[in-house]
Amino acid sequence: MKNIDLENQINIMSQTLDDVQVLSKTGSWDWNIATNQISWSKNMFRILGFEPNELDPTYELALNSVHESDKELYEETLTKAIQNKTEYYFENRILRKDNLVVPVISRGRCFLDENNNIVRMIGTVQDISIQKKLEEANREKDRIKESDNLKSLILEIIAHDIRTPFITLNGFSELLIRDIQNQDFKNALKFAQIINSSTNQALRMLDSLLEWALTDTKRMSFNPEKITLNILAESIIRHFSNLPNAKNITINNVIKSDISITADKNMLITIIRNLISNAIKFCNNFGEITIASSKGVNETLISISDTGIGIEPEIIDKLFKTNELISTSGTDNEKGHGLGLQICKSLVEKHNGRIWIESEVGNGTTCNFTISEI
Repeated sequence: MKNIDLENQINIMSQTLDDVQVLSKTGSWDWNIATNQISWSKNMFRILGFEPNELDPTYELALNSVHESDKELYEETLTKAIQNKTEYYFENRILRKDNLVVPVISRGRCFLDENNNIVRMIGTVQDISIQKKLEEANREKDRIKESDNLKSLILEIIAHDIRTPFITLNGFSELLIRDIQNQDFKNALKFAQIINSSTNQALRMLDSLLEWALTDTKRMSFNPEKITLNILAESIIRHFSNLPNAKNITINNVIKSDISITADKNMLITIIRNLISNAIKFCNNFGEITIASSKGVNETLISISDTGIGIEPEIIDKLFKTNELISTSGTDNEKGHGLGLQICKSLVEKHNGRIWIESEVGNGTTCNFTISEI
């Protein structure tokens, strides 16, 4: 009678354990290293797509169930745990019998005898598909929130930065019309110059807004080609030399002639032009800007340095955040809209690169970005 009661209790506990593992989407395994005997819980079979006890569990069967891309990490982690006689924990994917790929968390622990030898390992495999779906849902929620923030920023730009030049255009064009009607031409040139300046300001803003919008979509084509950086830098410097240079700023190119990269040429030109324009904005009269580059193992570093007024640390932290645009007047009271660095960040990231700024107030700024090897 006692044996029957004990057997019933064991069956109840076994069923409870199975129910708990099904509920938590967890399977467990036990490996007797001395006898090389391996046992799996019922739900371990189910997680791998088998019926409970459908076949004999083996290490090879477990390894074959690991996703091909994760097998090397799986074996390395298990081997290291055995060598160090420690626990292990990592995320990987399994390929079920029905070819469904499932993300899991794998855990394991070693048991030692009195001589400090491993005699047994036990472990669990937990299906985290639901957690991954929740993470993706949260990421999508964040993307939607960020998209709403971007819409608000665009409306803010339209309401202020674009509307302002048009208000100026409207006001001075009315004055110009009135003076022409009265045949009073003494202020005509002045008004025309103000109208021209406001028109250019609005056009630059619209161009930047369009470029920013394109970098945030998949419609912008990506056409990488081999580029000699020194030659590209010289062509960009020529572009700036043809523009008015009221501050008498010198742009130096110190890139070695043998440095070449594979990148989208138009995107790279846009990045460097934007960074040089920023440098000019914050340089004093007779300042200097230097374009430099160095080759790394898997990426190329490009730097735009200036001798300007520098940037406050708290401003640097905000410059590349997509939920706000930072705009500061230049040394000659040049206006900006904060879109340039956002455009640069998007284009750099299309090259799997990074962008960051180093600056000290009063001692200039260096803007660095990398282009990864393709």
